[in-house]
Amino acid sequence: MRRSATLLRGGRAPALSRRTAGVASASAPDLVPTIDIGPFRGGSLEERRAVAASVGKACREIGFFQVVNHGVDETTIDAAWSASKAFFDMPLAAKQSVQMAEDYPYGYSGMEEEVLSQTIEGAETAGDLKETFNICVGSQAPAADMIVPRWPAEAPAGYREAVTAYYRAMEGLSADLLRCFALALDLPEEYFEGCTDQHLCALRMLNYPHQTKPPRPGQLRASPHSDYGTLTLLRQDDAPGGLQVMHREKGWVAPAVTQGAFVVNLGDLMMRWTNDRWLSTLHQVVVPQPGEGEGTRPDGNRRQSFAFFHNLNPDALVECIPSCEDAGGVARYGPVMAGDYLMMKHKIATTIGAGARVEDHM
Repeated sequence: MRRSATLLRGGRAPALSRRTAGVASASAPDLVPTIDIGPFRGGSLEERRAVAASVGKACREIGFFQVVNHGVDETTIDAAWSASKAFFDMPLAAKQSVQMAEDYPYGYSGMEEEVLSQTIEGAETAGDLKETFNICVGSQAPAADMIVPRWPAEAPAGYREAVTAYYRAMEGLSADLLRCFALALDLPEEYFEGCTDQHLCALRMLNYPHQTKPPRPGQLRASPHSDYGTLTLLRQDDAPGGLQVMHREKGWVAPAVTQGAFVVNLGDLMMRWTNDRWLSTLHQVVVPQPGEGEGTRPDGNRRQSFAFFHNLNPDALVECIPSCEDAGGVARYGPVMAGDYLMMKHKIATTIGAGARVEDHM
């Protein structure tokens, strides 16, 4: 079954053209800044506030930035990276032992089964050129009714342990960033902690196979979309055919691939929480030239990435942060339960292609 994803953001989505999608108008070393968060992790209050100011500026202007000196051990990253690559190299039947479904928004999704831009553009398009495996391990003390994680029946040796260790590292980095977000929003550092102790964060491991043939018209590796939750942590490689971000004035821009960095972007729920002061921004992954990378890279133009989607406790009430109210104390959105919001998004994503309407779930 092909799956689609939707964009329910504050404001209108920019018009997308299939003739121009995938063509970056500019590189983005300044538009998508790289921020050293080392001083936030181990510095004084003054140093933490300085880092938070830089993060807040990026969240207001583009909703994307990169972080270095983040404290995540490279051996943890490398072990998960190798395990994921080995998983995607397995036969299709083994990868399909855990299938994504409407009642289980994790598991395996195969090539061209997802069309992330379908409900943005309002037309049937070719499926995205990627395969994914998604897992929600949950917090250290998960809620009793949390969906039990389903691991592949067959997997490379050490797969579960390596992926879980990476998940825990992203859990910790997300907690650091949420404390930074709180300072940037003139809130106590611990403001978000009560909403995350039974979180439903999800790790998506992605494989974009080597391409030797041109894609179908309008087809991308990951078509334009925004993310759902609070924030996303992306680990990527430098293979041809990479990430692009929609800048409000510059159009599609390509962030530099910074060695050792994580790309951070905000999700729709954080944009809603901040009353549209911070941005949840469209992004995509473009296709390389057919055969690009052959002879110069061991895997040609094959691309790999990890996206860690930070989500709140399902019973967390998300309503306008007091410091983000408009003049007169106006909130643009009503309160919403985080779990209901995410499941609404998933339900739309798995039913729109079968004839459901976005309006049916709003």
